[in-house]
Amino acid sequence: LTINTKPQKLLTHFEKMMSVAPKSAVAVTITSDLVCPWCWVGLRKLQQASEEAKVDVDITWKPFMLRPNTPQEGQPKGGTPASRVPAGLKAAGNAVGIDFSGLTDRTPNTIDFHATMKFLLD
Repeated sequence: LTINTKPQKLLTHFEKMMSVAPKSAVAVTITSDLVCPWCWVGLRKLQQASEEAKVDVDITWKPFMLRPNTPQEGQPKGGTPASRVPAGLKAAGNAVGIDFSGLTDRTPNTIDFHATMKFLLD
């Protein structure tokens, strides 16, 4: 087999072929609660991977109440801002550009958030 094309010319041809290929989105379903910090880290990682791979992501959101027994008015978190964020979460957040400061002193009830999302998505 003989190829009469120089490597650079072949690469350019391949790049042109790839640039005209139709893009398709990867379907991803995310089951999450607004108050879940690990969900925010995962979403940011998904966004970064999508950008890096140049792949569109079509996200479908599904509700999940992380703390369904939280009173309507929320509940105090306790501790200090520094003690509210575990070291592993702080590091994971920093790695993707999220500063989990621990300044929020209450855990909210997210039922209104879930009801609003359902209304908006239906």
